[in-house]
Amino acid sequence: MKSIEPNELTGKALYALMTSAVVPRPIAWVSTLNPNGTVNMAPFSYFNLVSSQPPILMISVGEREGVPKDTALNIIESKEFVVHLVTESTLEAMNLTAKDLSREDSEVALASLTPVASTHLKTPGVAESPIRLECVYDQHITYPRSHIIFGRIVQMHIDEDVLTDGVVDAEKLKPIGRLGKQQYTTLGRILTLKRP
Repeated sequence: MKSIEPNELTGKALYALMTSAVVPRPIAWVSTLNPNGTVNMAPFSYFNLVSSQPPILMISVGEREGVPKDTALNIIESKEFVVHLVTESTLEAMNLTAKDLSREDSEVALASLTPVASTHLKTPGVAESPIRLECVYDQHITYPRSHIIFGRIVQMHIDEDVLTDGVVDAEKLKPIGRLGKQQYTTLGRILTLKRP
C-alpha cells in the first residue's frame, strides 16, 4: 500500500488523486442569478446533502486566478441558488455549461436550456433536469482556494416520471456521477442490503 502525505503533492496532483479516489461523486448543476439578471449555470462535484432537518446541502466552489467563480459570487450576493441533478439525458448540456464564460454571458443560453421560474426565488431553474432544489443561502466557509456554501432547501421540484411510491427511483432518474480526470459514470448495478 502506498502512503501519501497531502502536503507532499502539488495542487493539481493532489486534486487529481483525490478526485480519482473519492468516487463516484454526485454533481450539483447550479443555476444562479448575477446582479445584471444573467443566469449562470455550472456543475460542481464537491457536493452533497448534510442535513435533512433542516434540509441543508453543500457545494464547494473554487476560484479562478484568486477570484471566486461566478457561482460563488452570485450566491453570496443574491443569497439564493437552484441545484439540479445531472442525468444521462442532461450530461452533454452539463458539460457545455462547464465552459469558462464571462460573468455577463449565460451558460443556459449556450447549452440551449429552458429557464423555468422558481417558486420562492428570483433565480430560475432549467426544465431539462428532473430534479430541481431551490436553495437559500445559509452560510459559507472560505478556504484559500475554495468556498464551501451551505444552502437550505426551500422547495423541491421532482418529475413524477422518476418517482416510485413517493421517493425518487434511481433507475428511473438515471443519475450521472463524477469520477477522476474527464470521466463520468452511469448508475451501474444496484445492490440492496438490509441493515443489521
